[in-house]
Amino acid sequence: MLKCSPSYVVKVVSSAHIFGMGDVTLRGAGIQLLSGNLSRMLLADCEQNEDAPLTISVLEFTSVLVEIGVDDSIVSPLVLFCVQYVLVNHEHWRYKSKHVRWKVTSKVFELMRKCIKEFQNIKNIGRTIQDVLLNDLSIANTLCRIMCITSQSLERLFVSHIYELKVIKGLENAVYSALDITYSLLDISKDNLSGLPVFHQVMLSSSTKPIPLFSAVVSLVSYSRNSVIQIAAAKVLSVLCNTAAKVQPYLTDSICLVSEDLQIRSLSASVHGILDVEATRNEDLFVAVIEMLTSVALYQPAFFISISSTLPYLDDKASNTQHKDIQLLKAPALGSLSSMKTGLFDSVMQALDGSRALFDSGSPILLSVLKLLKTLWQGVAQYISILEIFRNSGVFWKKLSSCFLASDAQVHPSIESLNGDDILHSAYRFKCQAMVLEIMAYDMFLQRKMTEDEMPESGINEQPKGSSEQRLSTRIADPNNPPGGSQDILSNLCESTIMGNLIQQFSSCDYRNKFIFQAKIAVNLCIVDLIAKVSNCCAGSLSLPLVEKIYQIFGKLREQPAFSSLLEHYSLYGYSDFYYHLQGELEGREISPGPFKELSKYLLQLELFKSDDRDNEGDNLSNGDVYLYDIHACRQILHWNSGIIQIGRHQRWLQRTCCSTCVKQM
Repeated sequence: MLKCSPSYVVKVVSSAHIFGMGDVTLRGAGIQLLSGNLSRMLLADCEQNEDAPLTISVLEFTSVLVEIGVDDSIVSPLVLFCVQYVLVNHEHWRYKSKHVRWKVTSKVFELMRKCIKEFQNIKNIGRTIQDVLLNDLSIANTLCRIMCITSQSLERLFVSHIYELKVIKGLENAVYSALDITYSLLDISKDNLSGLPVFHQVMLSSSTKPIPLFSAVVSLVSYSRNSVIQIAAAKVLSVLCNTAAKVQPYLTDSICLVSEDLQIRSLSASVHGILDVEATRNEDLFVAVIEMLTSVALYQPAFFISISSTLPYLDDKASNTQHKDIQLLKAPALGSLSSMKTGLFDSVMQALDGSRALFDSGSPILLSVLKLLKTLWQGVAQYISILEIFRNSGVFWKKLSSCFLASDAQVHPSIESLNGDDILHSAYRFKCQAMVLEIMAYDMFLQRKMTEDEMPESGINEQPKGSSEQRLSTRIADPNNPPGGSQDILSNLCESTIMGNLIQQFSSCDYRNKFIFQAKIAVNLCIVDLIAKVSNCCAGSLSLPLVEKIYQIFGKLREQPAFSSLLEHYSLYGYSDFYYHLQGELEGREISPGPFKELSKYLLQLELFKSDDRDNEGDNLSNGDVYLYDIHACRQILHWNSGIIQIGRHQRWLQRTCCSTCVKQM
């Protein structure tokens, strides 16, 4: 009932005081729940009932309240009660069936994930819940006790006859959920660290029990029984490297950045195994590991070299520096290129074997590999020996540039004739091509730098004499420019028609003002439709924050002078006349000057459903997409599949705007 008609059900629940709470403060309500009958009822439920139905129902009910956007005195104390009392204490309760404990754990984690997802939507309690999750030591320690486990420990459970399969699967699900929550909390706060929250201190500490989180995720990446855990562990390792690099000014305790040599060797073997096999079997796992390597290369260069070379060792001198508790990895001897070649180089080359097919299909594999290569070229000072293997391989450059040949062989219709999926695919192809060109540009700058460093000082400013052909021959004969390298590939592209065709394709994807305007008009059409529904008590399954927003817009709209002049007209025909004026403008018929035009201009300024600029900000690991309207978020907010509003015919304008903006900002 909550999902079908949240506005009505929440109103009834609020007036019923089903948990025995009146009009009390947030903290007072939480204390009342904790000291009241509810905590005793849940404890008795788990001890006396087979599946703890009451406990599960309370957790599910609270999750639905958060999901539909309830933001008042009901959900706040319930959420805090669940995450501060149930999560922390439920592991000590006595259950009739052992697997029920993990079922309760999973339900609490499901609630936490929804809270994290809704931080921006439920603003009144969102900040309170976020502060609790980031600064409550007991919550952080509980997460660590569940997810800080090695792959060997999980493997031993399967050969033991002590635990039922349901218990083991429940533990696996809990480990995955804890990793996913940890990733989300670290990720959403990594760019807004004004200090070092308790949660971050625990996750980065080398004294975390039972084992440091870094050691746990390094081990869990190799847990091949469950690829979901592997993916979650790889994502946590990625964000840990990022966070550790950014919290250095706030260090007050030891921080664990490395693990034992044996674990790093095991991680290296697992990474190479995944890259060699999973590209065709498990695309998500392959991409997660590549993105993990990209993050490690970007924020922890020495650790990346250790993984790629499989020859890590500790620098004793570095361990005696200012922060004695921080273990730092020293890069292995850079002469051991053979191990690097058989590891990272072969894995990348294998991934690029099907680069043309990946380019045509829009697979994220190719884009993730290109991001890794771009990161290596950007950090050339640390990775020069690794890059030499790639730079000297003509086969590598040939595979890398195959996406240009694939694009040149395709027919490129205009954007107006494409649907949303086709334009997204075009944006993907442009991003891949742009990244390849960036890699080539970095390599040519590197080649120039290496040549200048090798030239005697007196000859640095001397330019080769002769014709342009002779100067070109001089550059190509440069030992730092291997045959078939980036300069040769780019020269061949420029001499053919490929580069000209690419420039024409890129320049044709300009900022389409017509699409942008039509998308905004479609949103206006949606707003008027929603106002009509909500004002007639037909909110249906629309979320509570959206219903509240629509009421606010309706109130502001009624304050406009243009609305007052049309009040009598609206009283006769409702909102249909304004709706059809907007529909005509969407179809190309401009609204004539007057009250309707003024109201349309006012709605255009509201920018409802417009993507937050913060959602479009990202680092080197982001996709680089810039959305005017996020279609997936709009679907979720509006429940398009529920049939509450009939605006499916306007969806294509939003899709095209989203995609064309993405192409422009590539």
